[in-house]
Amino acid sequence: MKALIALMAGLWLLAWPAAAQHVALHCDGNDDWVRLPLGSTPLAGNPAAFTVETWFQANVTDNDFHRLFSLGSVGTRIEFGTRGTDLRYFLGIPAQSSILSNLATIVPNAWHHLAIVRSGGQIEVFLDCVSVGSIPVTGNPNLQEFRLGAWTGGATTPPQEWEGQLDELRLWGTAVSAADLCNRLNCPLSGQEAGLIAYWDFNETAPGGNNTALAQVADRSPNGNDGIIYIGGDSPISLTGNSSNFVGSTAPLAYPALHGLDLEIRDYPYQAGLLSDICSGDPAQFCLDDQGAVPGPYSNVTVAWQYSDDGGATWLPLAGPVFQDYCFPVPPGILTLDCASSTAGFIDRKYRAVSTAMDPVSGLSCAYESSAYDLRITCPLSPASVAILPGGPFCEGEAVSFQVNLNSPDPFVSTPGPNVSIDWYLDDPVAGRSLLPFSGQSSFTFSYTAPQVASPRTVCIEAEVANGAKAETYEKCFTIDPEPECGIIEGWPIGMPANLELASPLPNLAYEICPGNDATLGIDPANPFNDCIPQWQYTFDDPAVVASPAWSSMGLSNTLQNTNILPSHLWPSGATSIFYRIECQPLSSPSGCAPCYGNIIEVRLKAAPILPVVAGPTEVCVEGLPAILAIQNIEAGVIYTWLHNGLPIATGPTSLPVNLAGCYWVEASNGCQVVESARHCVDVCETIARLSCPLPPNACATPGEPVTVTACASENTCSGTSGLLFEWFVDGVSQGAASSACDFTHTPALTGTAYKVLVTDPATGCMGIAEQVVVPCVQN
Repeated sequence: MKALIALMAGLWLLAWPAAAQHVALHCDGNDDWVRLPLGSTPLAGNPAAFTVETWFQANVTDNDFHRLFSLGSVGTRIEFGTRGTDLRYFLGIPAQSSILSNLATIVPNAWHHLAIVRSGGQIEVFLDCVSVGSIPVTGNPNLQEFRLGAWTGGATTPPQEWEGQLDELRLWGTAVSAADLCNRLNCPLSGQEAGLIAYWDFNETAPGGNNTALAQVADRSPNGNDGIIYIGGDSPISLTGNSSNFVGSTAPLAYPALHGLDLEIRDYPYQAGLLSDICSGDPAQFCLDDQGAVPGPYSNVTVAWQYSDDGGATWLPLAGPVFQDYCFPVPPGILTLDCASSTAGFIDRKYRAVSTAMDPVSGLSCAYESSAYDLRITCPLSPASVAILPGGPFCEGEAVSFQVNLNSPDPFVSTPGPNVSIDWYLDDPVAGRSLLPFSGQSSFTFSYTAPQVASPRTVCIEAEVANGAKAETYEKCFTIDPEPECGIIEGWPIGMPANLELASPLPNLAYEICPGNDATLGIDPANPFNDCIPQWQYTFDDPAVVASPAWSSMGLSNTLQNTNILPSHLWPSGATSIFYRIECQPLSSPSGCAPCYGNIIEVRLKAAPILPVVAGPTEVCVEGLPAILAIQNIEAGVIYTWLHNGLPIATGPTSLPVNLAGCYWVEASNGCQVVESARHCVDVCETIARLSCPLPPNACATPGEPVTVTACASENTCSGTSGLLFEWFVDGVSQGAASSACDFTHTPALTGTAYKVLVTDPATGCMGIAEQVVVPCVQN
């Protein structure tokens, strides 16, 4: 960029030609002069203050009084001119003696500046900016006409008229100070200076050309006081050639006169319109305008660019290679403001160009100020952020008190500058964007109730910050979640869950499952989980007993959840139940909504049936058959199967009549587990009574003689022969209580006697009977 700027500046400098020429009026001393009637000007009559100044060059040194200029009327003559090498004046005023006097010495054919300044009763004369005399005015002059190159009251004979060149005639209605005279005597005027009555610079035509069509010298002031060229006498002004005409001037005036240059600052690169403000660091196009065109180029003019940040009170230079010409682009990064310390966020800056034209001969220079251009330089808005506390997310219906802060590194934003606006908005995609009542604030407290939402909604608090035309929007968003709604879980399929048996509906659903089986739990379609993400969980802690069970998560979003084969390796020792639930988590994470929890399902391992206990006799007399065996600890829902010596003999009954000896037991089944009782063995005992025939010596039962019979051979099949008791009967009549006597002696009747023995085993209670009839031998 610097190389480009330097190249552009160099091209302009190479293109500068010589300085613009300027024009003077040459008078040949014979009827060449210009007049201005003063009747309609502030100089008419007896003005208390006025100033006349002009540049002149005298071409003759004879003894005639050649009038340079004069003011007067009939009876009034104020005349200045030269005689030889003397500058002289003549003052002829009513009520005042005439005065003719020399003032100073001039150099013929050299340019001099003459100024006369009336202030009250004095006319002070300055030659080349040096006071050379003060003329008292005590009379009453009557000024009605001004003549340049002649006198107002005398004859028009040639020796009295000016011979030489004239340039830069200025008539003022004020007493111009010596300082002002000196400061601008080498500088062409703009014509707009205060107090200026007429300004003839003679630059309205080409020097040395045919100017016969001209009848007037143009007044460059806005007053219209054009000078009337005298055309008459015996030698009228020729207005052609290099004499008695407009000619090139060598007066030490610094041209070009760059008055009235307008500064224009436009956008760059398009230059479409004038700028009133720019962002700090933006490019721009600076151009001076001279009646629709860029001035120059000029070889004798330098341009100094200046700026003012205090309304024009102080002007500072714009340094650098950019500000070198009349028209140039200002690249990015030059027109800046220290935004890091600016509390206003902008500055109203004035720019102007001071063009200094130097007269190449005299070395004198004149500075011409362009119009000042007001340009507001605005700070860009730095990246900023909006902070809100709490930051969410929130649950629908939740009431929140926000602390909202706009965090900006720009001092003119943190404390809003005069050109900064801050508007706050709540942007809800459903409710729309609404203005909050906190405009102009960089922090505030805001109460808010989260609306009901059908799904997670993002709502933003926005700060719309503008610094002039520069605007940025900063936002902070938060999420609003719908409140989770929990449903119901059951064994699956609902109503007929596989491998699960409903054990209890209260206080929680409880199912039993056979160890080694798996089952499925599912969400009831009629009672779904809404506005949340189901998370299946399990615990081995009984929620009815443990206040804060340790729940473990299993998986998200599953409608169905398999238990896997139970019990698994995860089961703690001794655990018989596992509990399931769904923690339904909010749709956003994190969320302002708490999760909801569905119902709890208990899945119990179905316990093995209680070991059945068979009760009944272990020994039974044959005469006591059938014996009854019964299960002592009957358990509901259990199926009992009776086995005899390993063979099933009955299913279902809880008691069983038995007629056979052997071992009996019971298998108890709850559908998934089978246990068997201890063996219950039953012996069927029989007491066998054996009654003998009469024993010797009376084996034949001799009549009248006693016989002895014996039952000592009796036995019990379970306990043997020992301990038996014998009760004897004769013809059905007991012969006494049972005793251990196994022999019985009795004399039978001749007709015969019936003997019976009742043998009892006291260990088993089993009894046996044997009987016979004994008839004495005579009967045989």
